[in-house]
Formats: sequence, structure tokens, C-alpha cells
Amino acid sequence: MASSEELEQYINNEFGSYYLIDEIPNWSEEGVEQQLAKMAAGSARRFLYRIDNSQIENLVSILTDLRNKRNPSLLTRISEGSLMDWDATEEDWRMFQDIVDGIIANLKLGSDGK
Repeated sequence: MASSEELEQYINNEFGSYYLIDEIPNWSEEGVEQQLAKMAAGSARRFLYRIDNSQIENLVSILTDLRNKRNPSLLTRISEGSLMDWDATEEDWRMFQDIVDGIIANLKLGSDGK
């Protein structure tokens, strides 16, 4: 069973692997919401593969804190790993929140069928 620190590392690794600055669609691109939704669903699938149901609630809690800026050290690590300053602009922050919201929603859906 993964500790909270390990779950944070999973999150950091996910963003550092799949949300690098050059992988993220431009906010003004057509269909960006759909692209982000697909990316978030993929992240949720990878998390569900790595953790068991007993850890999902803790992972969702960490992601919720991250989304609400209650874990600045993790946000800093994620920004450094993805080379993207996620809270530099309101648009970037909104994109980050959309990604995290999508991951959370997919985790909740996926855990029902796991």
C-alpha cells in the first residue's frame, strides 16, 4: 500500500511524464477541452492500475488539495517536473484545475468498476 508521499510522487511522475509544457495543447486551440479530458482519463487509468481501491480516497484528497492550492510544495515539484508554471496565469491555472478535475472524476468512475 502506497503512503501519501508515494502517492504524491505518482502524481509528480504523471505530470512530469504526460503533461510536459510541449505536450499541453494551447488554451486557445479548438477542442482543447476534449484533449484535456482524454489526457485526464488516461492519467486516471494509469493511477487505477498502480493503486488499489483502498488508496483512491487518499489520492483524490491529495489531488483536491493540489487543485485548491493547499499543497504548494507538490505544485512546485509538478511545475518543475513538467516545465510548466501551472499557476503563472489564470488560463494556465484553470487548465491545471480542469486536468485535475478530470482525473478525479475518472478515478471515481473507474473505482466503481475496479
